[in-house]
Amino acid sequence: MAFRSLDLEGRVLDRDLKKHLPEAQHRYLAEYEEKIAGVLIPNDELLRVIDDASRIITEEYLAPPEVNTIVGVYVLDGARESFSALKNQLFKYGLRIIEDNTRVSRYGKGLSGKVPRLFSDVKNVYPGDHVLVVEDIFDEGKTLEFIKDHINLVKPSSIKIFSLLFKPQKYKGDMRIHYPLFKIDDHWIVGYGMDLSEEDKNDKEIDRELLRDLPFVAVTNPDYLLKIGKIGQERADHLKSLIKYSNA
Repeated sequence: MAFRSLDLEGRVLDRDLKKHLPEAQHRYLAEYEEKIAGVLIPNDELLRVIDDASRIITEEYLAPPEVNTIVGVYVLDGARESFSALKNQLFKYGLRIIEDNTRVSRYGKGLSGKVPRLFSDVKNVYPGDHVLVVEDIFDEGKTLEFIKDHINLVKPSSIKIFSLLFKPQKYKGDMRIHYPLFKIDDHWIVGYGMDLSEEDKNDKEIDRELLRDLPFVAVTNPDYLLKIGKIGQERADHLKSLIKYSNA
């Protein structure tokens, strides 16, 4: 079975956050509603699509010539949740996974692009390995291009790319994303491992938000981003134009 992305471009958001949150989190509902415009991908859909993708990925690796062990490199911190779910399902379908991670960043305040910087290198990738890089979201692609080029210096036998989310309208390069699970609009995403971040005076990112542990993929409220100075009015207007709700 060939891998196919699920196209969510133009999907309406679910504003009823309460039904997607554990009951013990309902006490923080007002805070979540200020920060989140709506749920884009609920938890059950995430797990179902990751499971389907894992079965296809395993079939591809186990097809002749068989590769039964791969090195899974997830990109800190956003891809940790996706990697955990993916790793469990790949194991269920017959792959063995050596875990590794890397930390690379090129974003600062307001998502202003910068030159990628390596903060934490891979440790378990060796020549001849088959590597699966797991990312949370792929947009302009500069970070993943940097990671792929860096890992290639070790001379693995293969590198494939898995990304939970993919913004096809943002990427202008030609690097192949082998497994982009969900195609989405140019939303500012939080949840399921992804979070907002702040910068200190030394230009180091400091994660201080509490949205990473949300069990779903959500769209951040542009008005909240504008309020805290993450974006300007033009960017806020663009993000608002992408948000759609059901009339029901």
